[in-house]
Amino acid sequence: MIIELGHYALVLALAASIIIAILPVIGAKRGDAALMAVAVTGTMAQFLLVAFSFSALTWAYVVSDFSVQNVWENSHSMMPAIYRYSAVWGNHVV
Repeated sequence: MIIELGHYALVLALAASIIIAILPVIGAKRGDAALMAVAVTGTMAQFLLVAFSFSALTWAYVVSDFSVQNVWENSHSMMPAIYRYSAVWGNHVV
């Protein structure tokens, strides 16, 4: 359930980023301070949503939730907890 909530948080963060990219620009063009102020609120909302999603992924690593493909490919249950925790960042190789 937490993984699904993390996924939905990422989708909402994408929607927030689209709103942040469009509304403040329109507000700047029209001189509307209310539309430009959306950037501040939207940025904070986007940060919180991404932080929640990252926390959900971290939780999946720590408890070895192998239903998540990223966890299944980069972790195993015999790994010490500190390595499972750090594997969240460690698997981001391009």
